[in-house]
Amino acid sequence: MDIIDGLVGEHAVLLTLIDQIEQLSLHTPNLDELKRAVSLFGVPLRQHADIEDNVLFPAVDTQLDLAISCHQEHREIHAINRQFQRCASLVEGRTLLLEALARERKHFLREETELFPLIRKVLKKEQLDSLGRIWAQKRKIQLTALTEDNGPLAPF
Repeated sequence: MDIIDGLVGEHAVLLTLIDQIEQLSLHTPNLDELKRAVSLFGVPLRQHADIEDNVLFPAVDTQLDLAISCHQEHREIHAINRQFQRCASLVEGRTLLLEALARERKHFLREETELFPLIRKVLKKEQLDSLGRIWAQKRKIQLTALTEDNGPLAPF
């Protein structure tokens, strides 16, 4: 499994969480409850960005300015999230949070439609697979069951 397949799968999960946080932000009257939910969401989001920034992007950043731009977007979104955690009013918190969520959605779309296709052209399959193994190690996922030698996975 190559790293891009893993990261796109993470995007799907993170987008579901973004939808849930957005709904909570629109309906909760409690800023502390919202901050707790965002704090929990922040952990997998930071882990995801760290893998992109420290595993995938270094493999292509000298060849693709777009990777550097996406790395900068990670920092900008993280800064908005830090600002959200420090805010004191529910109205300000909602505004900041909805901005961060919208930027995250746009960022994922940009990666999937622009950056990842370019990376697939720049890196060889073996390189993507090698990075995928690093991704799996960081995620504590055993990929051996997914190899062609072992056949397809059993249905649930």
